[in-house]
Amino acid sequence: MSVVLPARLQRFVEEQVASGQYRSADEVLVEAVRLMDERERQLAALRADIRKGLESGPAFEISIDEIIEQARRELEAEAGQR
Repeated sequence: MSVVLPARLQRFVEEQVASGQYRSADEVLVEAVRLMDERERQLAALRADIRKGLESGPAFEISIDEIIEQARRELEAEAGQR
């Protein structure tokens, strides 16, 4: 595979190799593609989570006090069943 980069990116790759962080331009490009792959996987997971949320039904507001009160009622109901 042959890759042609714009001058700015070519300089960036050369700087990375010159810094000693990478041994070759190939290593820089492999790392760049790996990071892109990771980002795409994260975006796909995020999109799936968003889709799942949208399909779960309409949103509604609830306060932290309501959540605490609901949890207390559920705990009391469980304790009463024992």
